[in-house]
Amino acid sequence: MIAAVAVLAAACSSGGSDSSQGDAEVAGEQVARVEVGAASTSVLPLVDGEQAYLDDLPGPDGATSLGSFVKEWDVGQVAVGNGASEAHWVRDDVRAKAIAIRDPDSGQTQVIATNDLYMVFRPDVQALRDRVAERLPADVADDVQVQVASSHNHHGPDTAFQVNHDWYDSALDRWADAVVEAVESVEPATLETASGEHYFGVTSTRDPQVIDPILNVLQATGEDDEIIATLVNWSNHPEATLNWGGHRPRRRLRRPR
Repeated sequence: MIAAVAVLAAACSSGGSDSSQGDAEVAGEQVARVEVGAASTSVLPLVDGEQAYLDDLPGPDGATSLGSFVKEWDVGQVAVGNGASEAHWVRDDVRAKAIAIRDPDSGQTQVIATNDLYMVFRPDVQALRDRVAERLPADVADDVQVQVASSHNHHGPDTAFQVNHDWYDSALDRWADAVVEAVESVEPATLETASGEHYFGVTSTRDPQVIDPILNVLQATGEDDEIIATLVNWSNHPEATLNWGGHRPRRRLRRPR
């Protein structure tokens, strides 16, 4: 995911600098212009047509809290991604996000659309792209390419095995709206990249064990020095982080009486 953006940033630059910005010189070199926009939306199911339960989520000091209990969703039963067949507890918001990077000279726009869901299969990726194209003017849509990635979160609504299609259809609509908002909100920006090694929490519980501690970051800043978006790539299976996985006994969470 980060590689595609890094390649785009490099292609927009005339030199070897690690940043690019509009009509400016960096270290005496003229660099190409770039425009960036970003947007984010919750993809959790609704209750009575809204998400008021998100107002009761625990803060930074509530690390051991189970979050908000939802007795019933508007769309009916919602399963957990590769987990329980019924989801009732909401510990954190689950969001879909988009960052659009546009070359103002060619009009070409690359969008990286991410979500904190289990996975997105190709037909659903195409459905997202189709909805984005329907929402954009035809001449703009022709120049927009959407790349999709999921964080493989095991604690969000299921997108693979026990899918509630009414919820998923609504989530794809909201995600498409976020992509369109990112595309339509692009502004002149500076891109900066960084890369390092982050070993804390890295683990591999299956043979052959593969450890990749590389952490890549791309950040876009507007002309007002306000951060537009920060994109982070770090490869580790969510359930394996800090060695938390299937080797420990699992406790079932019961509904409050």
